[in-house]
Amino acid sequence: MAGLIALMMAIMAFFLTLGFSCFLMRIINKATSLALALVVALIVYYLIPI
Repeated sequence: MAGLIALMMAIMAFFLTLGFSCFLMRIINKATSLALALVVALIVYYLIPI
């Protein structure tokens, strides 16, 4: 019985970790795309006067 509960807790922890890593990856993806857009905007901003 205790083994079953431990197994269920392990599975729940696994899914929680999976969901959290997906959430984190989504945030990181948004941050990187935002940073890339910022870099491109800065490059364009510096290239236009030339």
